[in-house]
Amino acid sequence: MENTIPLSVYRKQVDLLYQRVPASLMTSVIISVCFLFFLRTFPEPHVLQVWVAYMMALVVLRAFVFFLYRKSKKRDFRQTRLAERIFLAGVVLSGLGWGSVAWWLYPLATEQSTQVIFFVVVVGVAAAAIPTLSYRRLHIQIFVCLTILPMLIGLYNSYGNQNLILAFIAVVYTAFIIKSGCIFQEHHEEMLVLKEASQVREKQLKVATKEAKSANRAKSRFLANMSHEIRTPMNAIIGRTRLALDETSSPELQAHLETIQNASENLLSLINDILDFSKIEAGELKISNKPFDLFDTLRSLLNTVRFLADDEKGLNVTLEIADDVPRAVVGDSMRLRQILLNLVNNAIKFTETGCVDVRVACLKAKEKTVLIQFSVSDTGIGIALDNQEAIFNEFVQEDDSTTKVFGGTGLGLAICKHLCDLMGGQIAVSSIPGKGSTFTLSSSFLCCNFSELPDIFPQVDHKPMSSDSLNILLVEDNEANRVLAGMVLAKAGHTLVEACNGIDALNCLVGQSYDVVLMDVQMPIMDGLKCTRIIRAAELGDELAGVDKELADKLSVQLRGCHTLIVAMTANAMSGDREDCLDSGMDEYITKPFYLDDLNRVFSVFVEGKGEIS
Repeated sequence: MENTIPLSVYRKQVDLLYQRVPASLMTSVIISVCFLFFLRTFPEPHVLQVWVAYMMALVVLRAFVFFLYRKSKKRDFRQTRLAERIFLAGVVLSGLGWGSVAWWLYPLATEQSTQVIFFVVVVGVAAAAIPTLSYRRLHIQIFVCLTILPMLIGLYNSYGNQNLILAFIAVVYTAFIIKSGCIFQEHHEEMLVLKEASQVREKQLKVATKEAKSANRAKSRFLANMSHEIRTPMNAIIGRTRLALDETSSPELQAHLETIQNASENLLSLINDILDFSKIEAGELKISNKPFDLFDTLRSLLNTVRFLADDEKGLNVTLEIADDVPRAVVGDSMRLRQILLNLVNNAIKFTETGCVDVRVACLKAKEKTVLIQFSVSDTGIGIALDNQEAIFNEFVQEDDSTTKVFGGTGLGLAICKHLCDLMGGQIAVSSIPGKGSTFTLSSSFLCCNFSELPDIFPQVDHKPMSSDSLNILLVEDNEANRVLAGMVLAKAGHTLVEACNGIDALNCLVGQSYDVVLMDVQMPIMDGLKCTRIIRAAELGDELAGVDKELADKLSVQLRGCHTLIVAMTANAMSGDREDCLDSGMDEYITKPFYLDDLNRVFSVFVEGKGEIS
């Protein structure tokens, strides 16, 4: 075996030799039977019969060897080498059999037509050996030489003027077939080597893909932990700053606090962008399709940006919705709002005077599908034509001076582009430097009936109570956040009991009833998801797993038949965190840093069962 050939390629070559054995044996049987049947006038029939008997015995022997080879599944190098040598012995015996037609049967034929048959058969068998024996060079060389070259002896021992020409043809044809076999062997061996290399690369790719997926999962866990760890102190910073702003009357101190609050909120926005981009990069950001009120989403969007536009910059932000735009549609309202909010915030950011217009139009309606175009136009600085495609790339802004003057990382529009692609839509920009820009988002939505829109908060059965003064259980492991929540809720007139983890919370629930439980998710000893599942199981009278029997019995007595309002107030803000909270049995999900208005909205809807969220 050549040293340059991998062992697996060598095994494949030998295996291919054996795979072609049945076809070779069938050819031998057919030709032998045809000789007996069509050459009944052969001068010495016993010689022909001896030749046929030899070929039949050889067929049986090679068939037996083939059977033994196929029976052995796993073969090392030594076994493969032995199998090749046995095969080569069969090739030699077969070559001698076909060669004997040339030097033994050919001279005995008295009719020229019989000699032509013998010559054609020998040449044809040699030619047929190219696709069956050329996987190994030595095999084709030995077989062809043993098959055709004996024809020189047969021609020498027979009469005829054409013998010299036939001898020359036999020699040339032998050289041609050997050369063709060598070329076949080289090309096929190269193909096997390339296939072997591709299989090795495929295995390496699978390993690399597995490692990449593992790295992505580790990255996701890291991002989730980082989201939690960063948002936890940010909650304390923003919350305490807000409280200080409400309590101070010093203009200078207010200016300092406003600077801290703006910087903190900008940092939080940057964190959100980085987390979103990382989720998109890892392929973990998914688009959900649920019925939602498009008009309410757009109005909520404008309410969010109104303070920045009207009060701080004096810009007029308008919303124009065409008459043919449906109100109830199916799509991802959160991601649509995220895209539009980014576009509107950018428009306000890069516009000093003038207005920002948001227009919504129906481009195409077909059965239950509608193509809606959202456009955000401003009268700001505009974008140069050469940069209008690049601004959708990561970490790119219109130019470096724009970054210095207006700030930002250039992630916002890249995230918008990725989200738009996930929604199956298109986003584009047209702009004139110095006069303004227009961003357009086109996306398809399914239409639905207004009655199909879900309630923003599910209605639950609970005891009537007033939200003016609530008895609240705060389950939070971070002391700074507990102090902040206590100050905020006490200022609003609520009574607060604190618990540091899920087990503490369950013990608190045994002693008294609470109107609301504000539940953190990531905590030591017992997290918020498990604690919520235990509470819900106790309310339903199911078996409680994960707590001792005494505590389980007390919880079942205290909570059976009730429904405790549980609101996740967590720093976990990754994709799927809200779904995990709701699936565990929580009623609502609020991310840190939390705002008192968000809590009051939850209290008013859940506790009193009234009010709509605008």
